Amino acid sequence: MSRFTFICARTTADFVVPLVAPNQAEFNRKVSLAFRGMVGGMLRVGDLLDRPVQDAVPYHLLCDGSEISRSQFPDLVDLLNPGAETANLPDYTGAVTITAPTVTQEVDDGGTVSTGGTVTDAGDVGGSTGGNVPSGGRVRQFLTDETADLP
Repeated sequence: MSRFTFICARTTADFVVPLVAPNQAEFNRKVSLAFRGMVGGMLRVGDLLDRPVQDAVPYHLLCDGSEISRSQFPDLVDLLNPGAETANLPDYTGAVTITAPTVTQEVDDGGTVSTGGTVTDAGDVGGSTGGNVPSGGRVRQFLTDETADLP
């Protein structure tokens, strides 16, 4: 099976659920926008994505060793080669890295995943989740003008 690694070239906005709004219609609009944005998830510059196909992925570049410029991808160049005008993407062509898991994953008939770990703080790995919602996860709750009009 083939594997292709992509690197995220753009950080997307952090979507938030508003606590308040001037009126019910505005509140409903902002909640709807927040949840539509959450569907794709939060992307951060430098995050890696492995896929079985080499089809283009929005906001991601194939890790093939290509040179990129600051004018095209300023945040990614800052991450890969701080202070420079260009950087080379990591080259993962032909590389396969498989790490043995440290826990056993179990899925019950209801779709709950358990790794047998203990969750001690929000964001820790382990414990149980319902479907694909991370255990200990949370939604940041604040309202800003910057997030109000995001698609």
